[in-house]
Amino acid sequence: MGRIPSRRARHLAVLCAVLVACGEAPPEPPPLLDISTIGNVDRDVVELVEDKLSATRIVPTDASRRRDLALALEANKLYSEAEQAWEDALALDPTQVEWRYHHAEMVKKSGDVDRALDLMRAVVAERPSMRAAQFSLGRMLIDTGRFDEAEPCLRVAVSLAKGHPAPP
Repeated sequence: MGRIPSRRARHLAVLCAVLVACGEAPPEPPPLLDISTIGNVDRDVVELVEDKLSATRIVPTDASRRRDLALALEANKLYSEAEQAWEDALALDPTQVEWRYHHAEMVKKSGDVDRALDLMRAVVAERPSMRAAQFSLGRMLIDTGRFDEAEPCLRVAVSLAKGHPAPP
């Protein structure tokens, strides 16, 4: 007698059947990070990243597993790898504003300040009440000498920190 599939497996099978019936295949998940490209890092960090990669390999289309990998890379200052991991997570779930914030931060830390500014502006435009994004955008603008543009962002960040709503 065969094993009864789990509820999640049955739901996935139904979803795949519906997509096939509609003539569309599920999107191909982004390729996983190659751990061998990571430079000379602490063995504990390598083990953590390998654990996150293993979890992602199990369900490569699970955006939250990609997020966990990105956070592990980010926390261990592997910025260019974290940038790619955030891009992969966002390819699977582009609705996550907080993830886009992290992605913009990693783009900045990887050295592409102009692109990071564009990404952070988009985050602030979508969620003006996100204090960290307002502050980060203001900081990036100051770092690039755009003081007049930075002031309103920093004022909003301070206002939000004091518990006041963001101005319209």
